[in-house]
Amino acid sequence: MPIGIPFILTSGANPVPVSFEYTDESEPGPYPIPHNAPIEGGETSDGDRHVLVVEQKTCKLYELYSARKKGKSWTAVSGAVFDLKSNQLRPANWTSADAAGLPILPGLVRYEEIASGEIKHAIRFTAKKTQKAYLWPARHYASKITDKNVPAMGTRFRLKASFNIDGFSKENQVILRALKNME
Repeated sequence: MPIGIPFILTSGANPVPVSFEYTDESEPGPYPIPHNAPIEGGETSDGDRHVLVVEQKTCKLYELYSARKKGKSWTAVSGAVFDLKSNQLRPANWTSADAAGLPILPGLVRYEEIASGEIKHAIRFTAKKTQKAYLWPARHYASKITDKNVPAMGTRFRLKASFNIDGFSKENQVILRALKNME
């Protein structure tokens, strides 16, 4: 099974219909999803099945959660469109393809960043348990847990500057340095 969340670039030609389970919190289609768009975990995955598409001409990001291809159209639990030239957030209490209501792609660590030796953005990760709360910039929560010792969606984490990264591979040191330098 593939590891990580893949994404695909597209020219935006031939948008396809997408139907959503959460229609009230999803931007309606059509979405410019290429026929060969990769699904997180692969075609037979029973996981989150995210599909991430960047339309290059418009700098728009299209993200689906629990996506399934149905002939020439798609179905998903939820979907969101983000303008990558804007910092605009989704409405309060709205989910996206991410339970926190945030875009997924900007928080992913990419090979090119590791190769360059520097990551200049917040890094996305998931937690087994989260609180029934969210902190800016998150817009949504997905838990019933009220324990304040469990992180809220959107919580920022940072490694102490004194954390020794010397014993880690060069690639992991790039990630760990970024986690020390989070602002």
